[in-house]
Amino acid sequence: MAANREGGDDATSGVQSRILTTLLNEMDGITNTGGKQGVLVVAATNRLDAIDAALLRPGRLEEHILLSYPNSSTIQEILKIETAKMPLDA
Repeated sequence: MAANREGGDDATSGVQSRILTTLLNEMDGITNTGGKQGVLVVAATNRLDAIDAALLRPGRLEEHILLSYPNSSTIQEILKIETAKMPLDA
């Protein structure tokens, strides 16, 4: 298969494009005035660079929250909490 400019093959790119189009169409149909009150869409990614600009247009996802990587002291604290009940070697 031929590779596209993002590094994937054409079949994968086509599937991703169809999924994005479907998602955008569904999101465009969600409005507070259309009787669909209380709809919450939550999206997450670890590939911020791969997000299509169409998803970030005004009116699509209202809030954007970026969680940065924890620093070394925070990582130590997380490990301490997560391993509190585990026997560990010094």
